This record gives sequence, structure tokens and C-alpha cells, in this order.
Amino acid sequence: MEKWASKIHHINTYNPDCKDAMDYYYNTKLTENISPLTNFFLNTFLNSMDKKNIIVTFPDNILRPLPLIAYSYSFLKNKSTMVFTSSTRGLENKSPREIHNMGYYMLNWDGEYLFYDIPIGFIFKDKVEAKIKMPLANRRFKKKYIEHLKNNFTNTNGPKILLYADNGTRIVDTVNNILLDNKNKFKHEMNFDLGCIIFENVDRYVNSKYTSKQFINWIKDYHDKDINFIFHFSNPNSPFINYIKDKTDSFVIPFNNGILTNNEGISIPSLEYYDKKDPVEIKIIENYNLDRPYFYHNDSDITVFEPLLEAGNIDKHFMEAKNLLKRVLEDQLFNKKLYYRSLGLLYSLQDLIINPSKYKLRYGDKDIGWRFFSITEFLEMFQSRLPKENTFNQLVLGEYITQLENIYSELSKCRRFGEESSFNRIGKDYKILEIAQNKNDYFSDHVLMIGAYSNSEASVLREELERWDIDGIEVRHIGWLNKSHFDRSNYSLLLPGPIPVKYFSELLRPYKKILVLAYEGYNFNRIKDQMKLVSDFSVKEEIVSMNYFKEIYEFMGIPQNDALFEDYHKRINEKEIETDTLPSGNVSNTFDDLKELISIDSSEYKEDLDNLGRMIKHIKSANQRTEESKEYSESLEFYLRNLETGKKYKKTLPLAKTYFFLKNIGSKIEEGSPKELKPGNFVIVIDNDEKKTLLQLIIEIYDLESSIDKEIIEFWKERLMLFIKDTGIKYKQFYDAYNNFGGEKHYQTVLNWCKGRVIGPEESKDLYYIGKILDEEILINNHKLISEEIGKVRNIHRTTGRKLKKVIKSVIFEGSGLDAQNLNYEEYLFYEKVKNGIYEVLEIK
Repeated sequence: MEKWASKIHHINTYNPDCKDAMDYYYNTKLTENISPLTNFFLNTFLNSMDKKNIIVTFPDNILRPLPLIAYSYSFLKNKSTMVFTSSTRGLENKSPREIHNMGYYMLNWDGEYLFYDIPIGFIFKDKVEAKIKMPLANRRFKKKYIEHLKNNFTNTNGPKILLYADNGTRIVDTVNNILLDNKNKFKHEMNFDLGCIIFENVDRYVNSKYTSKQFINWIKDYHDKDINFIFHFSNPNSPFINYIKDKTDSFVIPFNNGILTNNEGISIPSLEYYDKKDPVEIKIIENYNLDRPYFYHNDSDITVFEPLLEAGNIDKHFMEAKNLLKRVLEDQLFNKKLYYRSLGLLYSLQDLIINPSKYKLRYGDKDIGWRFFSITEFLEMFQSRLPKENTFNQLVLGEYITQLENIYSELSKCRRFGEESSFNRIGKDYKILEIAQNKNDYFSDHVLMIGAYSNSEASVLREELERWDIDGIEVRHIGWLNKSHFDRSNYSLLLPGPIPVKYFSELLRPYKKILVLAYEGYNFNRIKDQMKLVSDFSVKEEIVSMNYFKEIYEFMGIPQNDALFEDYHKRINEKEIETDTLPSGNVSNTFDDLKELISIDSSEYKEDLDNLGRMIKHIKSANQRTEESKEYSESLEFYLRNLETGKKYKKTLPLAKTYFFLKNIGSKIEEGSPKELKPGNFVIVIDNDEKKTLLQLIIEIYDLESSIDKEIIEFWKERLMLFIKDTGIKYKQFYDAYNNFGGEKHYQTVLNWCKGRVIGPEESKDLYYIGKILDEEILINNHKLISEEIGKVRNIHRTTGRKLKKVIKSVIFEGSGLDAQNLNYEEYLFYEKVKNGIYEVLEIK
């Protein structure tokens, strides 16, 4: 393998933090001084770029060597490089795009800036421009000098480096759409020969089965154009890595937690490198290194808070409840959904972050609709329905409900925070508030993140934190947290118990500290089991990673006798691990073994996982049946003509749902109830399913099913629109009623609510006022909780709606002439969902 340093001339960097002009020429050598890990990555890329694409997995949101990668490629191939990065701030109060831009402007070759020969610039939606960074240029010449450099960027015809950011919308435009005209020439009269595309933190775009498939479809036109790809996954355990690998013919360079902490062939030279470097020098060089010293320390510090919390009789009641479950005749159950929902309650009670008495449980079925229940109300309803069960199940379930009531009683009859003279025993809610109030004693100056396992808990805990004047705490549902991308090395994580299996990867991410609360007994044993699993997973993960490295070495004809493999074989032999359980000849499937390891957990708790699995499966099935069996009496029947096929259809559109529509082909796209439609209008049926809403589409595309509660979010709109329909109230009358209750929003805002044009009011108090007008107790009593759920998806919903409207216009006006490859990525995702669902309204019954 040729060395990167021998293929590229010497590259130096100025100190970007230098304040003294006399130190301006202080240079730090990069070519010989980057970290061993960064060097390995660059060597692999530059030796494989004509043969394979590259996937690099590294647990960081930013690919720091990116300026070196882009320059090296463009210098060697004399082609341009495009980088898809982010403009979202957060890293040193700068965005990744700004960091890469500044880093590139500091690079020089014997005193000459590299950007003289290969300029770098930003791509915006309809333009490109250089963002020159010359902080120490002489003031007399700076303005004129920067103008000269900008002209140089526009007018030179050689290779360039272009940074494109999504401006927080998670959207990227296709290369062709931004840069090239129909004659394959660069816009703005520039020659542009694209050779390499780099996706930094590709997890932002590839986060579900649907998006991974569409992402590949979106870039497929560039596979056969001699273009190299680099895909950076910040989640090394992303389930979509192998799919991207197979579809793009890529190597995987797996710098994940297991490799970085276990393999001394990597960790020892890396730590020695950092130990020997001058602190001032390394501060400059680390702007371009892939790694940091803390990635090599196996001290992610996952610990259980001690002393353990007293459990009282929780375990006794819990084990009795589990034994009763074995006796239930499930195939003879009448209230199946209610039963399976109780399973979820049984397994969540010990891991609440709030007092159980404040917990809101949403439940509904075809008999009662849905509403929020306290735990006691839910158990009372369950008890009241037992007469519908057969005699045997009545007896067993009656005792089972008693055990659930006992667990609830044990957990709720604990000392409340701030009430020191009440009960002696404290619960997790008390300890969480105590830790939060004294967070600096536990987490130094790290930002504290608290993970909630149930949707309704986060807002309640935030209210508690506000009540006790505790700030500087982030509270997130674990599903939302698991999908968020941020620098976890600045955070500590507080968890209320063993993490749900689906989100196990959160334990593998580089938090400063993960602290887990546990009740003594069963709860603690589950956590201890998961902590052991982290270690086991790390070993298995390394075996998978080494199979990827073997693939690279064998392809390039490199002997597997270096420190990387020597250390690996030594440890594997010492531990007598059967590596043939993960065959090297089938690298693409090895992550399935890791997923199985997590799912099986240990034989001791397999029964619990099976119970939860059944609960999830049956509740999903019951919800689907309930949705399908709904008789939408409040609906209109339409005769429609499909715009694409010309065929006529009869469809029933529920009045409680909203649809995008156009009054005529040239009009603007609006959103509203079916009762606003008239013959000659055009209505859009998402995914050709009249029951699917924009929110449901967002949930599907971004895989948010377990992170948000769709019914809670849509409830206010459905109730409001049916209220307007049933009462015949005028919009102005509704606005006046809103004002009388204390509402302060303008008429147009309220009108948008009434017509269903928004995901929800931005302030919870407005949901309260709507609830008062409708006399709807669910809204009145739970307006804050509902507002919390709406807030999770408000920005995504807003930007998605805009993009969806753009796609609809494109489909209508361009028809068969529309080239889907000219849509940006998110638009391309939505195009697949609306292209066959645009109808002209012929008649309304």
C-alpha cells in the first residue's frame, strides 16, 4: 500500500487561533504528523479510490480530516470534490461546514495557500461562492485581496472543493440540479469535472429502510460516471451500513468502539502519538485528525448509581405477575389489546422517571375511542371488563391486576422530592431530581441528558425541574435521543433503568458518563446483564470489524501480519472465541449476528423480551384493525380521475383528516378538509391511501413510530374539524370564542387551525382554549402533554409540507417529462409517495 505522505507534497497548517501578526507564519507540519488512525484512513482511501468506494464509521458527527481528503483527491485526480455537510451550529459554536472551510484556508505548501490552486467554496440553492477566511491579512489590502480571491474562485477552470449544507432541513440537492446545465457544464460559466462526493454524517439521510433504499436510487446515476464516494456513518452500529456497502461496492473502514478500545495495535500507537505531541502543536493538528485521545480509553464509565434504591416488595409482586402470565389462555382472550397494553405497563413501571401517580397512559379501542388514563383508572377499566372473559381467565387476570396494583402502590408510596417527612423509601423520580439538583457533584461540568422510556414522561419531568428551579438539564425520549446526532463526548446520560433493546446502541456511544438508576433485585440484575452485554458486544463487534479489514487487506494484497492483526489474533485465541460463527467470507451479514446478540440478551430474561415482543406485535395489529374497522360516518364520497392514468375511482375521504388540494391546475396548493373540495379541484392522496396523513408519512420516512404518539398529535385537529362541521360555527365566531377564553393569536393563525393547515398551535395554552371551546376534557386536561408531542415534529412537519408542495407542483406541471433525478433528496422521497395519487374531483356525493 502506497503511503499518503509519499503521494502528496508536504502540507502545513497555520494556527487558526493566532492573534499576533508576528506569529502568523508559525507553521505546523501535517503530512508527517497526523495521527496513525487518520493516516491509515487516508492511505486506504487514496489506494482504493480507483477501485472501490469507502464507508468509514466513526462515532463523531464531523469527519475532521475532510479538508485533507478533499484536497488530496482533487490534487491527485485533477477533479473536483463535493462535500455534503451541515450548517447546523453546535461544534465550538460553528457548523461543520464553517469548520471545514476555516480548516482548508489554513492549509499551505511552503507558505503558499492550497486554495490558490484548488479553491473552496459554498454551494447555496442557486449559487456558489467562496467564503474567504483571511483573519490576519493586512487591513489595507484585505478587502481588495478577498475580492480578488473570490474572482479567482469563479473564473478558474481547474478542480474545486464545494461544500453544500442542508441549512437544518435535512435536505440535500442533487449534484446535477445544483451544478450542471443540460450540456453538462458548470453553471456560472465554470468548467467543473466532478470526481468525488463525500457524505459527512450520512446517518442524517439514511435512517430507515425506506430512506436507505431511496438514497441509493437518488445517487445511482453517478455510480457509472467514474465518481468516488465516501460515506461517513457517525453511528458505527447503524443497521443500514451493509445495505449501502453492497449497493455502492464500498469498503467499510470500521473505526467503531470495539476496535478503538480493544485493539492495542490501534490504541497503543495512537495514545503514544498523543502523549508525545506538544500540547500547543496537537491542538492545531487535531483540527485535521479523525480521532481524539478519549476514543481509545475503555472508560465510557457506564455505572449503576450506588447505593441501590430499596425495592420494597416490588420483586415479589413482579414475579407473581409473571407467573400468572404463564397461566393466561391468550388464544381465548376477549380483551386482547387491553391485556397486551397491560404487559407494557408491567415492564415499564420500574423504569419511570416520574412518580407513577403522575404517569399518563394513552389507551383506546373501537368500543371507547381513546383517552388518557392514570394507572389506577386503567387498572379499574381492565377490572371492569373481566366479566367478558371466560371463567378461568377472569380468575387469573383478576389476580394479575392485583399484582399490578401492588407494584404501583409500592412505587408511588415513596418519599416525594421536597417532602422529607413523608415515606422513608425513595423512588427513581426522587433520586433523579436529587441528582439533577446536584449534577456538578456527579458529572463535573458536563451537560446532563436524561432519557425517558415513555412519551408522556419528559414533559412531566421538565415541569418538575422548572418547579424546583433546576436548569441545565436536557430531557428526551430515548427514541428521539437515539436518532439525534450531536457530540455526545460533551454530555453525560442519566437512565432510569435497563435500556429498551431497540435503543441498545445508545450505550455504545461516547458519553462522558452513563449513570443508571436501579432498584435492588431484578431491576439491578437486568442492568448488570446489559452492562456485561456491552462488553460482549464490543468483542463481537470487533470480530465483525476485523472481517471488514480482512476484506480490504486481501483486496489490496497486503499481508495480515501487522500490529492490527497480531493483537487481534492474540486476544481472540486467549479468550477462545469462535470467530467462525461470523464467517469472513460473508461480511455483509455479520451485523445480523450482533443484532441477534442484543435481541436474545441472556436466557434468564428471554421470557421478558418475548412478552414485550408479543405486546408490541399485538398492539400494532390491534391498532391496525381498529383503524381499518372504523366506520367513517363523518366522511364524503368522491368520484375522482387519476391525473397520471386517467382512470376513474370512487374514494371515501374522512372529514376529520386534511388533504393537499388545488382549486385549479394553476392555483396554489392548500391544505384542508374534504368539505372544502369542489368539482374541478385537484386532491392529493398520499401513497394512494386516503387514510394516510402527512404526519403518518413523516413517521414512516423517518422511522419515528416509537418516538412520537401519532394519535395524540392528530387528536386536536380531528376534534376541531368535526366540531366545526357538526355545529356549523363560522370561523369568525370561533375566533371570537377563542378571544373570550383569553386567546391572543391573530385571526389568520386561528383560521389556519380551523382549516387544519398546521401540525398544531405553538403554545400549549392555545390547545387549552380550543379544548374549552370544544368542551373536550382530553384537550383541557392534557394540553401540555399534547403540545409536547406536537413540538417534537413541528419543524419536520413544516419543512416537509413545503417540500411536498413543491413535488406536487413538479408532478402536475411536468407530468411524464419530470426527471426525478433533478429533485433534491427529500423531494425524491416524497415523489415516490405522491406521483400516483393526484386526482381531479369529478363529483361529490
